Amino acid sequence: MGITARFNTKLIFVVFIILNFSLAQRSDYFQQRVDYTMDVSLDPKTHKLTGKQTAIYYNNSPDTLREIYYHLYLNAFKPGSSMQIRGDVIRNGLGERIRAMKPDEYGWTNVKFLKADDEDIDFEIFDTILRAKLKKPLAPGHFVKLEMEFESQIPKQTRRNGRNNREGIDYSMAQWYPKICEYDFEGWHADQYIEREFYGVWGNFDVKITLPSDYLVGATGVIQNPNEVMCGYELGPVDTVIFPQQWKKELKTQLKTWHFKAENVHDFAWVADRDYIHEITWMTLDNDTVIIHLLYQPDVYMLWRETGKFTKEIIKLYSEWFYKYPYKSFTVAQAGDGGMEYPMLIMITGYRGRTSMIGILAHEIGHNWFYGLIGNNESKEAWIDEGGASFVTPRVFRKLLGEKWRNDSSLFDRLLRPEFDIFGGYKNYIRFSQFGYEEPTLLHSDFFRESVAYTNAVYGKGASVFEMLEYVVGDSVFDLIMKEFFKEWSFKHPTTKDFERVAERVSGMELDWFFDQWLKTTRKCDYGIESFSGKWISENGLRKYSIKVKLRNHGQIVMPIDFYIYFEDGTYQKVIIPLDLQLKPKKEANAIILPHWFWVNPVYEFELSFDKKVKMV
Repeated sequence: MGITARFNTKLIFVVFIILNFSLAQRSDYFQQRVDYTMDVSLDPKTHKLTGKQTAIYYNNSPDTLREIYYHLYLNAFKPGSSMQIRGDVIRNGLGERIRAMKPDEYGWTNVKFLKADDEDIDFEIFDTILRAKLKKPLAPGHFVKLEMEFESQIPKQTRRNGRNNREGIDYSMAQWYPKICEYDFEGWHADQYIEREFYGVWGNFDVKITLPSDYLVGATGVIQNPNEVMCGYELGPVDTVIFPQQWKKELKTQLKTWHFKAENVHDFAWVADRDYIHEITWMTLDNDTVIIHLLYQPDVYMLWRETGKFTKEIIKLYSEWFYKYPYKSFTVAQAGDGGMEYPMLIMITGYRGRTSMIGILAHEIGHNWFYGLIGNNESKEAWIDEGGASFVTPRVFRKLLGEKWRNDSSLFDRLLRPEFDIFGGYKNYIRFSQFGYEEPTLLHSDFFRESVAYTNAVYGKGASVFEMLEYVVGDSVFDLIMKEFFKEWSFKHPTTKDFERVAERVSGMELDWFFDQWLKTTRKCDYGIESFSGKWISENGLRKYSIKVKLRNHGQIVMPIDFYIYFEDGTYQKVIIPLDLQLKPKKEANAIILPHWFWVNPVYEFELSFDKKVKMV
């Protein structure tokens, strides 16, 4: 009669969770809004960008605002910045790379003037934050027109954005424009740009980008002047591949202006390169057409042959699982320094095998739901978006490749890059936690003592929390929770507590004990079988095989238990032991549900009888 030694690993694997948010919506909930109009020009000879920006900022809060804050992200990429200093302290390599920059490789933004409702206002810049004093306080329910002119130098690509990345992409334009900081129920979130995570105001973008005509541009939003810029944008929903020598035949002027609009998003990014291939494909979701743009260089052409197909399949899956993709276009661009998500656009490096490509697409496209639609504060609660995107990645693998397939990723990728963890994050979470790289998941993203601890907490453990929530509430209920969460909180700013309230309402369970333990502590889950015995007995004149089981909680986390009893004939019986704190057990067909395990008691014992002999538990 075999005895399973421990099932702490089993628990971590079978338990799932995802994000956090409040009942349908908090009664005091509000969110600000901003509509940007930008007209910018880029000079590739000097890598200087000049621009004009008008932002209509709506104060939907109950507070009167006397100041406005902006992010100036590009200021992080020069010696003496907070990013450089913090990089040296935690030894993540960023500090060293920034200190090695030459002055013409720095990043910076110069704001020439700032006006509020046509009046000049004073401002000061400290590192990557601009603080402006409003002459007229902005009352609740009112808006202000903010105008500025700015000049920026695009840095040598160091982290996410910049010029001339390691694969030769000319411009990866992320975190590039003066961006108004978010103001919510906690006040202003004017965090310095240290390296990690973002939080943006929902709104609309109307952006014109002028640069030499021998560049091809991709961006957040939908192109507004396709017949002027050409390069394949004028073709609409087709399946085609346009090589550089083809689109460059259409060059008629020295400069070209690209006009994009994006509605109801919280950021805007773009890419530009002289050698992009423009591959176009399309798909329908219900009755809506989505055009897919793939931008990559000729040397990765063969590696990207299935990228369009995978992109469409993944968007379809997420639309079925969570919420229909709501925009008219999506762009996958070879750019950046690995993988990074922006509304309607992702940047990924191009040299990838098939498994690596599926993994990065699943993760970064997943972010257009876990970040793109759910605009949580990534700096404070990164587990929602990074854990969510890591959680869905193995599901995509199983859907596209089946249960049996070979991971052709490198050992380094499988160990350290979340999108390659086909098991949903829990293996890396356990591994790195055992090495001491663990801090509470709800720690501010910039405060983790090292990058590995951050990655472990928000990617690995974040994905595991999603899985563990699924374990607690059951598969079908979990699916309903996810759909309801996206239905209620898309295009908003949910918190962990908001997600918890949705999960409680849909499941009918009490779940604060679950979220508090897994997200606010580093306690371990470790349940084991202390004793097991079985024998044939006579019960009411019938021959029965009776078992006695004693379980013990060796750890500090308390959880409900799924217990399996295996018979000699090869069948098994599932037993559910609910936790008293959840108030209501999950339902599962053919499972035996035992009385609650009271969390204060480290020991739980039970007896069961069967018509056949038990082989092991």
